[in-house]
Amino acid sequence: MLWNKKHKPKLLYKYFISYLIIFLIPFLTISLVFYQMSVSNLREQIIQSNIDKVEQVRDFADSRKKELSEIASRISFDHRLTPYMFSQPYHSKQAIEELKTYKANSSIIDELYMYFEDRSQIYTTIGTSKLPTFMEKTYHMADSEVTNYQTTLEEVAGETVYPLPAVEDEQERVISYLYPLPVGNSVHYGTVAFFVKESTFTQMSERVLGDFEGSMFIYNEQDDLIASTNKGLSLDADIVRQVAPDNSGVTEKVANEEQYSLVTVKSEESGWSFVTAMPTAQFYSKMDSLRTTIITILSAIAGIGFLFIIIMTIQQYRPIRRLAQTVQVKQQREEHDRRYQDELEGIQESIQIINKDKEQLNERLQGQQPLIKEQLLQRLLKGKVQHRFNIGEYLEETGISFEIPYFFVLITVFHEQSEEDNLERAYKEKGIAILEEMKYGQAKGYSTELVQDHAIATIVNISKPDAAKQMVDYISSQLSKHIPLSYTMGVGGTYKGIERLNRSYIEANATLESQAFHQDRNIVFFKDLNISVDEVFWYPTDKQAKLSQSLKQGDEVVALETLQDIFGYLTELEAPHHLIRCICFDIINSVIKFPMEMGLQKNFVDIQTITSFKSLDDLQQRLEKPIALICREMEKQRENNNNALANSILQYIAENFHSHDISLEETAKAFQLSSSYISRFIKEQTGNTFTKYVWNLRNEEFKKQLVETDKPIKEIVLDIGYVDVANFTRKFKRAEGVTPGQYRQQHFNQTEAMD
Repeated sequence: MLWNKKHKPKLLYKYFISYLIIFLIPFLTISLVFYQMSVSNLREQIIQSNIDKVEQVRDFADSRKKELSEIASRISFDHRLTPYMFSQPYHSKQAIEELKTYKANSSIIDELYMYFEDRSQIYTTIGTSKLPTFMEKTYHMADSEVTNYQTTLEEVAGETVYPLPAVEDEQERVISYLYPLPVGNSVHYGTVAFFVKESTFTQMSERVLGDFEGSMFIYNEQDDLIASTNKGLSLDADIVRQVAPDNSGVTEKVANEEQYSLVTVKSEESGWSFVTAMPTAQFYSKMDSLRTTIITILSAIAGIGFLFIIIMTIQQYRPIRRLAQTVQVKQQREEHDRRYQDELEGIQESIQIINKDKEQLNERLQGQQPLIKEQLLQRLLKGKVQHRFNIGEYLEETGISFEIPYFFVLITVFHEQSEEDNLERAYKEKGIAILEEMKYGQAKGYSTELVQDHAIATIVNISKPDAAKQMVDYISSQLSKHIPLSYTMGVGGTYKGIERLNRSYIEANATLESQAFHQDRNIVFFKDLNISVDEVFWYPTDKQAKLSQSLKQGDEVVALETLQDIFGYLTELEAPHHLIRCICFDIINSVIKFPMEMGLQKNFVDIQTITSFKSLDDLQQRLEKPIALICREMEKQRENNNNALANSILQYIAENFHSHDISLEETAKAFQLSSSYISRFIKEQTGNTFTKYVWNLRNEEFKKQLVETDKPIKEIVLDIGYVDVANFTRKFKRAEGVTPGQYRQQHFNQTEAMD
């Protein structure tokens, strides 16, 4: 073998590694690109999502600040809230009620008051009070903080945000918004203050941030903490302010020895900074989930790809292994122990050996070409090829060219006056050679020998239907010019398309069969067979002959087609009913007697069933089955006859190869066949020429007698039909590699060794 169990199938591994590389390069490239794009896109989405959330908090704070600014503006222009109105006892009550209304109209105001510079009191929604008393009682501010706050209150020149410090740890942070009165004027007479609890911002932040887990801080322009919220995380606001970027964006910083992702959004309107802080691992947790999903998907794809690689490797390697096993046989004999780098190297060398054998085979096939041509023409005549494209390749290989559309068949029978006349046989051989290939203008003809009929069938290819007579006349003139033998020609009808050639063949045979009625002519066309119906009131002669011949040739298709034509004719025939019935019984009689005339043993026809027909269509249907059976039996009989003839020829040669007179011509004469046919037949049956086949028989018999008898070599040579002993000895040595004497001695020594 090219390899065995001790030798690893290296080509299998090469295939596997090749497919693996082919798979991995694009897979890894695409996977990396896909992974990077997916992670990058998700990272951007996470960042943008967090920025969007913080921006919503910013927008909320800005909108609420704007709302307070608008309320302050309305208060500054409200005539019921002027210093004069607060100075009057009656109107001061209305003013306080009006402050309550402004407070109620805003959802974020925890408390509001008005402060006038020339007065020591402030006016709130619950009445009049001293500022220290109000701040200490309401927001628990220390005295020092109150003093600082009052100073800021008196110096307010524009909108100011003042975060009130938480005195107690549990106390909620409050932010004070201060607006000078009147708003937008350079000369001020007082201040309106709004108090907003930190929870207003934290609750709003929590609603906007949703499932956000981390800390959020709001700083004003002076980096004072306005509000903060923590969800599952506690960070110092001062530390966050120190590490947070000054501009909007996302950054990663280390705080409390842990990596945090900080999202900062600056408000252009208020200057406030909104900062969220979240552990980086938590910030990008969705990316971890995506990574896991991508890795799982890619791993699954890799697994499927790996399995596919294994399957493809096995699938691709299997035909190579089979091919190697197929081509190894001859190489095994010659180089049993040789080892190869891989199976392909072994196959390559085996193919080289096969190519050499192929060259030798092609040379032998060249000698087989006439046989292929002969069989092809026989199949065409018998209608075995239904479409010309099925045999186009074979036609080309055998040199047959049918380029024009119309065909007819010409069958020629040569008449010998004496079977002993070798000269007449030579003329007949020459006539066959003339008929084998005819050419006249565009028309071409190819011939084949009809062994059982002792005739030559010529397939003629013509360009026009009416060119048949011209071609037949040319063929006849060539035969008459070179062959001094009488002959008879039957010419079938012309058909378009090679698939209908068997019709013309049947008609040509029918024409020869009816030659007795046309003894004055040696060429008869099928179309001339028909006798005028007006004279005989019967169905046409040509159809009778065609039906009979199609049965004889075993052509079921043409037989049924002819039967249909006959009954089609009878249907249109205007004749008395009794005459039509007589014609029907004549047709029945022709079918019934045919098997007996041809020596067929089976009973194909049920006479009682057929003769009880009711109409022409009924009779046609009743005849179709027996006709089909007869045709099949005739086809089988012709095949048996061909096989019997083949066996007879081979048996004749086997019985007569001892005679020095045996020759191709003598064998052809014994079977009344042409020498060319016998030559092709021997080549087809044995693969050798007639001479080579006889030599092989003689050589085998010679070797047998050398080993089994003590006859002298010369006597054995003469006994097997060879006259020239020296010539035989040279041929024997060339074939066997040793002389006859050496061959006998070798076998004698082997016999002694066995004993």
